[in-house]
Amino acid sequence: MARRNGYSLVELAIVLVVVGLMLQGTLGAVKTLRQAELRQTEQRQQAQIGQTLLAFAVRTGHLPCPAALNAAPAQQGMEARDAAGRCRMQQGELPWRTLSIGRRDAWLRPYTYRVSASFADLAPLSPGDSCARDAKPPAGMSFMLCSSGDITLLDNVEDRNVIAQRIPLLLIAHGAHGPGALTQRGMGGEGRNSQIGTEFIVAGAPGEAFDDLLFWINNERLVEMALRAGRLP
Repeated sequence: MARRNGYSLVELAIVLVVVGLMLQGTLGAVKTLRQAELRQTEQRQQAQIGQTLLAFAVRTGHLPCPAALNAAPAQQGMEARDAAGRCRMQQGELPWRTLSIGRRDAWLRPYTYRVSASFADLAPLSPGDSCARDAKPPAGMSFMLCSSGDITLLDNVEDRNVIAQRIPLLLIAHGAHGPGALTQRGMGGEGRNSQIGTEFIVAGAPGEAFDDLLFWINNERLVEMALRAGRLP
């Protein structure tokens, strides 16, 4: 019987299928690892932005207003205030130019930035519903010891368990497949986080694709920083 040299077409096809499956698995693992690295990068970036926001609040006496997404080129990234000192909107894009920081998250999308009026409007306009009606912040301050935010964080759109409430500011990175800042797209929790409101979702419901990353600063931390800096009595 003659000895066969090389491979038959069937054997070559099997080899190609095996190699394809191996490559598919490898590419999937690489993609997963890459997304994990981006999330770690984003968490560090959000922490740095948080420090910048705290420093801004201590220096100026108020948090910055959001920037308008449809602003003219010269106003892009600048906080939007009216002549009376009120925020033109409470939810929009991170005012990256006002803060002198980068505009985009780790996935190269704009951030959603939500702020409470009682911590951003210039005094004595909006002291907050937790303060007495006639309460006024100290000179040069937008907020005081009794001030509280109006933002609520829920675990997911189904259970709606409260994770945190009365928060003064929130920063959202919309992840690898998120719609981005205020684009009115997305499903479930991601869809909710791209809409204007006071309630936001921290995690997806069971079986839901959710990769938003939320960063927030509570009232206590913001007030503590102002107290340490001597901005509040």
